[in-house]
Amino acid sequence: QTEAIQAAGPLTFLNVLTHAGANTELHSRVQAARATGKLTLHVIGINTQLEPHMAWKRYLCGPLREPEQRLVTAFNLPEAPFSNIHVSLVFNGFGHFADITKHPEQSIGYSETYAKGLYTNAVSTRPDVAFFMNPGFASEPELWWPVLCHLHAERVPMIV
Repeated sequence: QTEAIQAAGPLTFLNVLTHAGANTELHSRVQAARATGKLTLHVIGINTQLEPHMAWKRYLCGPLREPEQRLVTAFNLPEAPFSNIHVSLVFNGFGHFADITKHPEQSIGYSETYAKGLYTNAVSTRPDVAFFMNPGFASEPELWWPVLCHLHAERVPMIV
């Protein structure tokens, strides 16, 4: 994957975190995650050829390589803002969930898992934040409506 593709999701996530107001549910959830030492991020509606191959661990936990450092500096984003807590990513998808060629990354302070199927059927844990990068709401609204209602009822901040 190109550096642009590897950076797209993590930089979008960091940009939203940077610009979220202090009185938002997103800000509250991130602060609570910092206090407990664990952030759970669900990346929903993935294409298995894109989001799992992005540089989530480096951008969220570090260490940043020189090209990544340049990007966060250029966009005035935080550098590895979750380096001191455990970050757990769940990648979920159904329509574009082909065979995954990348094994989930597991290391001290960071873990990834994959959940194939409709989110409300495939995922049983509650995230601190739900991130939809390009899920295709318009093409399959009848499948997405229950997911959005479920997350809203759970008061999960959604980045869309």
